[in-house]
Amino acid sequence: MERYGCSPVRGADPASFERVSGPWFRDRRQAYYFDSTAPMPALVIVKADLKSFEVLGGAYARDAKGLIVEGVRKRGIDDPDAVEALGCTFARMGETLLYRGKPVTRPGKVDPATARGVHEQLLIDAEGHMLFGGSYRKPLPGIDPATLTFLNRIFAADARHVYALTDSGLVACPDVDRTRV
Repeated sequence: MERYGCSPVRGADPASFERVSGPWFRDRRQAYYFDSTAPMPALVIVKADLKSFEVLGGAYARDAKGLIVEGVRKRGIDDPDAVEALGCTFARMGETLLYRGKPVTRPGKVDPATARGVHEQLLIDAEGHMLFGGSYRKPLPGIDPATLTFLNRIFAADARHVYALTDSGLVACPDVDRTRV
């Protein structure tokens, strides 16, 4: 935290401090969520039951008290034990998709069984149906969902095309020669 201009964390135990997985850390007293790749990194101190604390992947973790997303305990999640992380900010709980720990109320035609998070803002299923944040997006013509991978925070590519993530979703970049990327 000192690297980011903040004072040391009060109550932390540096001797037992360790990375659990991804942006999750713990010491003998508490858990921490710190995503240094976020545009505005911030440390969240989590009062978790460390004996049962487990990281599910990305921003998702749980303990005996319930689901924790991005360092915040989520209320109203019926079955925290059924939550499965699908990348950084997406998860599924049975047939329900979650974005940042909240159920997506209108997932459109996205198939939860084949969905995968490919970016913190984008989830795609095997047919190319997408969620951009919590909003449904139709498949892009010619997209190959199985090979879609992000190259950085903005640009993605599949086996045939290059795409860019804009403020409204994923768009094709037809003028970019895929073989040269």
